[in-house]
Amino acid sequence: MTLAARIFTEQPVVSDPEMIASIERYQHEWRDRIWLLREKTAEEIWRTAKDLVILRHLIAGDADGWRWNESELPLRDYYANSLLTFAEVKQRGWPDAPRVAQAFQPVPPPPEAQAGKPALHG
Repeated sequence: MTLAARIFTEQPVVSDPEMIASIERYQHEWRDRIWLLREKTAEEIWRTAKDLVILRHLIAGDADGWRWNESELPLRDYYANSLLTFAEVKQRGWPDAPRVAQAFQPVPPPPEAQAGKPALHG
């Protein structure tokens, strides 16, 4: 499903043959990666992924092909980004890092501890 999500980030509308060809392309491009799948062919991978994304209402089909549900684009991007290598993430950068770091700043000690008085816990 993550590979299908990545392909949907590249093409907003994808037919079954286009999806299978894109999966085959990634299988070739990423032949040095570990593929832990029960499904071996691109057709098997797409059939299983399609069942999952249809069940979750993440894609819908029409005469042109399959489209990712517009209200679920953040989830599509989450799945697609899970396939990035560490080097790709490092190259891209992580724009949320400063905001996340601020959220985890240490809590200042209570005023009595700052004044040299022992803090009461209890």
